[in-house]
Amino acid sequence: MQDLLKKGIEKVAYLPIFCCESVKQPFIQLGFEIKYYSMGEDLQQPKSLPVDLNNKVFLFINYFGFENKCIYSWLQKKKEVQSFFVIEDCVQAAFNSFDHTLSDYIIYSFRKFTPQPDGAALIARSSKFNLELDTHYDNEEFLGKQIFGKVLRASVEDEALYLNLLKDSELLLDVPILPSEISDISKLIMNRIDIVEVKRKRKENWENLFYELDSNDFLKANIKSLFKCLGNNIVPLGFPIIVDEKKRDELLSFLRSRNIYCPVHWRIRSSSIKEDYELSKKIITIPIDQRLGEAEIKYIIQTLINFYEVH
Repeated sequence: MQDLLKKGIEKVAYLPIFCCESVKQPFIQLGFEIKYYSMGEDLQQPKSLPVDLNNKVFLFINYFGFENKCIYSWLQKKKEVQSFFVIEDCVQAAFNSFDHTLSDYIIYSFRKFTPQPDGAALIARSSKFNLELDTHYDNEEFLGKQIFGKVLRASVEDEALYLNLLKDSELLLDVPILPSEISDISKLIMNRIDIVEVKRKRKENWENLFYELDSNDFLKANIKSLFKCLGNNIVPLGFPIIVDEKKRDELLSFLRSRNIYCPVHWRIRSSSIKEDYELSKKIITIPIDQRLGEAEIKYIIQTLINFYEVH
């Protein structure tokens, strides 16, 4: 963001209303005027896109690891007639191979896909971009809570014990912080991870879960898969589903009680953009990470069946 300000841009940024609160924080902290656009009820039908983008900032997200082709197609046409800066959010698509030629900045976060407590990447198209990292920044509290929370998650049944730690650690990122080097513990973890296997396993789990859902008419009557096809260049973050909003939170509790922990991306606040707000009340992300295998996928499916048999 500091690099953009050096370029003399107008402090106006267009963001999707369907995003994490943390995406907005840097813009708010630097005094940007934020304007929102819609990604539609299925994140693939953008609306309220800006008309005038000259010398402004446009941010888009590759949701759940899937390439945002509709926005990219729109940007191609927009770039032909206007000059502006594009930030591409690949936090949920850290291991994918997409066309980034229209983006001025690309942001990745590896800890969404691996057990490391920190670690991200920022790629800039300009050769003049120079990000100085603080090698002395003290993030011990953040790292401590992240690591302890992850250890507890694997060893205790009371989810509150580790969820509070992880939540507290994330709150530490909501204030202005200095860019710093990745921690030694995260470097160690990354060097020991087989990224090829991580990618293969996530894709396999996604395909197996989709097959199980798609071949079960009972579940299909209650659950809708947000995406229908997994491309060769896609490594999914999770398996987002759409359910009845009246049953969503009850389903989340039911799954948690059976040790299936499903995040919600995201609980956005009430908005004048109806489609995105409605989606936020219906969406659940089923885990498909590399720790899971065929038996765990079948357990998830059976647990969903058990819920809907009595609801």
